[in-house]
Amino acid sequence: MKKGYLMFQISSSLQRHFKGCCSPLSGIMLFVYMKCRFSLSYHELEEIILMRGTFVDHSTLQ
Repeated sequence: MKKGYLMFQISSSLQRHFKGCCSPLSGIMLFVYMKCRFSLSYHELEEIILMRGTFVDHSTLQ
């Protein structure tokens, strides 16, 4: 799998909402998917993000 590869297409109208974000769009969309799909708490999601090498406080995810 290529770095930065998304399994889905994101419309340009949606991409503009992420302009200026520090995290890559693929990472943000992955975490949103995981939160919705697996009913994770913000603390659990914070741990998963940390395992992927990025620090984000759980309050930022809310």
